[in-house]
Amino acid sequence: MRILFLILAIIIPSFLFAQYGGFGVSDARSMGMGNTGNAYHHEILPISKNPAVMALSPDTSFFRIVIPNFSTRAAITAMPLEDFNYFFGGDDDGNRRVLDNEDKQRFLGLFDDTGEVLFSGRLNALAVSFQPDPEIGAFGFSIHDYGGARLAIDQELADVLLFGNQRNRTYDFDETALQFQYTRSYQFRYSRYIYHDSDMMLKSLYGGIALKYYQGFAYTDLQTSAGSISTNEYNQISGSFSGTRNSAFADALNGLNIFSDLSDNEDGGIAFPESVGSGIGFDIGFVAEIEDLDVSIGVTDIGSMTWDTNAEVEEFSLDPTIDGLYKNDKIDTLLDDGLTNEIVGNSFESPLATTLRIGFHLPVDIDDWGDLDLALDYNQGFDDTAVNSTMPRISAGAHWQPGEWIPSLLTGLSNDRTGSIRWALGIGYETPVLDFYIATNDLLNSISPDDYASVAFTFAFKVF
Repeated sequence: MRILFLILAIIIPSFLFAQYGGFGVSDARSMGMGNTGNAYHHEILPISKNPAVMALSPDTSFFRIVIPNFSTRAAITAMPLEDFNYFFGGDDDGNRRVLDNEDKQRFLGLFDDTGEVLFSGRLNALAVSFQPDPEIGAFGFSIHDYGGARLAIDQELADVLLFGNQRNRTYDFDETALQFQYTRSYQFRYSRYIYHDSDMMLKSLYGGIALKYYQGFAYTDLQTSAGSISTNEYNQISGSFSGTRNSAFADALNGLNIFSDLSDNEDGGIAFPESVGSGIGFDIGFVAEIEDLDVSIGVTDIGSMTWDTNAEVEEFSLDPTIDGLYKNDKIDTLLDDGLTNEIVGNSFESPLATTLRIGFHLPVDIDDWGDLDLALDYNQGFDDTAVNSTMPRISAGAHWQPGEWIPSLLTGLSNDRTGSIRWALGIGYETPVLDFYIATNDLLNSISPDDYASVAFTFAFKVF
């Protein structure tokens, strides 16, 4: 049926989309430690997940510049990368692969109830932090670009696309969704100690806040509120399909909008497209030093965005009934006549990736073996979007600095949005004026990609 092929047309382009939210990527040092960093403050980077951590630097005064800093990550829950390449990469001659029944059964067996394709990327164009004196506090400014995509595919949708609709069976695929967004944020941070007493068990308490201005360049959120198809014993086909789509794209990025026939407008380019949405958000956080243990709690990205340029709010529905034998062009006419699309608005709001973050950091004395820091994080998002999830993420990591002028080693474990456990690994080199880190969130898949890929890279300049 045409509406199902429309959904398939949505699926295929989304694969081409080659720390924001609970599962967002972060700087290389944090990623190498299993994407921890809620409380860890060694040579503080101003892109911390808790603004209060900025004032926790071991230096009484500091000036840090981080540039460049990027990280990216992709994951496929429906199938390993090897199988994805087999089914969607064509045959050895570069031709379209024709699936036989055995291939179709194997393809279907790769799905759980709902398979997901996920992508997240982050570019930290500039980050600066400055603490002239602990009595004054620490200030920070940073610019971040975030991109994320999520495609949810019901197993039964894949079933009917591969094998057709069987008699006396109803297929439900109301979990199908497509989400994509690209935003930029300008972040201003301030943190300061609230309390100090080295003789007490609670030695220090710090607080911090961040104000963020967001620009939006591209957004799509397609949700199916109902989706089913059934065939009775007399080969009569009936179904129901309905949902909503919110979208807004800058002219320069219109090529990413699969619902538009317009090509990109080069004005502004991809690096500086015009804004089609905006919003205000803020972070708040606290860190306590309890004996040798640092404990942090914070909530990040509280707020929302309004999309009011090139924006569309669309409702669509299709309730087809085919009760006889028709030629293909007749079926197409029936579907075209029954498909209802209605633009019901030209602006909408979307939530920011609001996330609760709790972290623990413990320095461990290993005598002549250098410095060892351990970290444990809990992250809980408040919604399910392209860049956030209500699935909790728990991470544990370690940073070992064997000695002066010796590269530091980072490692950690974390669950990801696919439900898998990932082993992170990274390496860093620190000098009085420059820190350099490179890391991956999953060592095994970086060596031999299966269903996941990630990389992060950070330079941190220390002026004083």
